[in-house]
Amino acid sequence: MASPKDATTALMASAAATAAGSYLEETRTEEIPEIPIRVTLGDATLSMGISGQWELEHSALQECIQRAEQLKERNDALEKENALLKERCTRLTEESNMEKFKCQLLVEMLALSSLDEERSRVEAESERARTASLRNDLLVLMEKARKEGVDVRSLAAVLPVP
Repeated sequence: MASPKDATTALMASAAATAAGSYLEETRTEEIPEIPIRVTLGDATLSMGISGQWELEHSALQECIQRAEQLKERNDALEKENALLKERCTRLTEESNMEKFKCQLLVEMLALSSLDEERSRVEAESERARTASLRNDLLVLMEKARKEGVDVRSLAAVLPVP
């Protein structure tokens, strides 16, 4: 049989094991502070982040990231400017087409005006020729009337009224 001393030792061992188990459980539930892990090689530093991901820190890399951001902003500004210039180009093209149309219309109007002017000039020359012919005919008739001794002032009475 086991002696009371052995039973006491076993009981104490059991109590110690139970106490140690509960201590381990307490330390597991408490926040264990993270141990920062960082490796540095020259200018580059590799560290374990909060999320458990490795993060690279390098001055040249940071400069490149900043330069990339600046270039992206510049690219966005240039794209906006390009869109504005395309819109302006479209507007100017439309205005140019409208001006071409106006010029074409004015040329056609000038051609019609020139044709009208030519027609009027021909009619005026025809009228001048007719007037000259009538004048000559009148002079011939007056000369005949004078030769025949007819008074020109009384000529209106001699001519039949149409």
